[in-house]
Amino acid sequence: MYGGALLDGLRRLGREPHRIEAVAITHLHTDHLGWAWSTAPGAGAPPFAHATHFVAAPE
Repeated sequence: MYGGALLDGLRRLGREPHRIEAVAITHLHTDHLGWAWSTAPGAGAPPFAHATHFVAAPE
């Protein structure tokens, strides 16, 4: 399984990670959290650390 292209995809759409205001997490499986907790290369924090994170109550 390969992932990790979200940041590149956002940039192609003209959106930088620092402009994302909110992240919705549908379920707390580690293979779906991706950039919510992973630090991008060369960065000191996850790219969406500044954003509000929403998680469903059952999670």
